[in-house]
Amino acid sequence: MVRIDKIPQRFACIFDDLIDYTLKSSAQVENGLPVVITGAPRSATTTLEELFNSHKVYLYHEPFIKNTILWNNKLAAENHPDAFDISAVKATISKIQEGRDWLHYRKHNRWYPYITKFALHKTLALTNRRPIIKDPGISFCLDEIAPLIGPHNGIILMRNPLSIVTSLSKLKWDPINRLRVIYSHPYFKRYDIHKGGLSLEKIELLTPLERMALQTSLLHYFLSVQAPLNPNYQIVYFETLMSNIKVEINNLADSLSFSKGYIQPKTIADITANDASPSSKHSYKRNSQRYAKYWENITNAEDCNTINYYYTLFNKPYPL
Repeated sequence: MVRIDKIPQRFACIFDDLIDYTLKSSAQVENGLPVVITGAPRSATTTLEELFNSHKVYLYHEPFIKNTILWNNKLAAENHPDAFDISAVKATISKIQEGRDWLHYRKHNRWYPYITKFALHKTLALTNRRPIIKDPGISFCLDEIAPLIGPHNGIILMRNPLSIVTSLSKLKWDPINRLRVIYSHPYFKRYDIHKGGLSLEKIELLTPLERMALQTSLLHYFLSVQAPLNPNYQIVYFETLMSNIKVEINNLADSLSFSKGYIQPKTIADITANDASPSSKHSYKRNSQRYAKYWENITNAEDCNTINYYYTLFNKPYPL
């Protein structure tokens, strides 16, 4: 039964969806190759996703993540040598390519307007437009998923591990289950993951902060191995992007062949504005200068040394 006090909120959301659909249907369509954005969790892929989002494109938020072994415990437990559910990933890619997937309408924690969005999409189909796919869940198996997507351009977003781990720590995201998969699943035998005498037994004894640092280090290592295999991807450093956001984000848009002035100054200002109350644990307004060095004045020297130790086990020191 629908609670009475929820009805006004749900009507408001449906009204919002109708406005969103109207703006999408009247907007000039952005054409071009699909763009894939990936990186380690908390590397600011959502920020970049929000900067590129508009009514001119279709945005797909993490369409593959639940079908990869690091985010699907059941799939990982099968101990199959594949890194993801190939049939599910291929089906999702097919729907995105054909413009038949309505997941681009979804918004976080808002399941109840889906009927409205589904009805609009199926009865009044929008003109196809350029897909933007954001998914950190493919960061460890990019070399296998990327060829399935077909012609596209990609961004590998790198962020200072000090900022990433500080963000993970704030959210209390202990990645122990993912590390168990990495150190036991046959897929990861292709990587040298035992530097520093690391083993599954030793990882079980690490502190949550150490495990957060290790996960970030490993994912950056996996991406650094895969990047040369995918010349259609470019590595973008988050701190460089935020150093002069108006110039850098437009240069990035130009390199991806977006239309001139595609990313509006107001969009940049809205996303990098001074801090406001978070709307969710994933997305909140930021001051771009503070956000670029999220760890400063939050993480003590001992924790910084710990994070850097695990990072440099598998990577060169972070360049910024």
